[in-house]
Amino acid sequence: MRRTKKYEAALKSARPLKIKTDCEQATLYERLEGAGLAWDSKTGVWGQAQSSSVFADDAAGDVASGVIKLRLMAHPANAEAAAERVKRALKAVGIAVTEISKPYPNRRGAGVRLYLDALDMEQLK
Repeated sequence: MRRTKKYEAALKSARPLKIKTDCEQATLYERLEGAGLAWDSKTGVWGQAQSSSVFADDAAGDVASGVIKLRLMAHPANAEAAAERVKRALKAVGIAVTEISKPYPNRRGAGVRLYLDALDMEQLK
């Protein structure tokens, strides 16, 4: 197993938190993330994970905004129609789709992906 800078930093960060390190790299990374840490490749340090502002209403990031993010993967010929069907289905259960992105090619494999943003209609009242 290759001991990368990320892995070395993970071992160092896990010790004070009493996180077991007798596991594979991916498992150790999951344990650190579960403890609220995130890898910062620019600084080379496992630090406190920051909340995504997309999902938070307040400056501290403690209150969920209610935003629902969906990724739809489909064949290019029917992706936009599929997104519209998902939009109608969500509306039927009280979820309003507020935005549908343009189709983007999948990074791996065939097909495209679209992103949908939605909100619970109760929150819109």
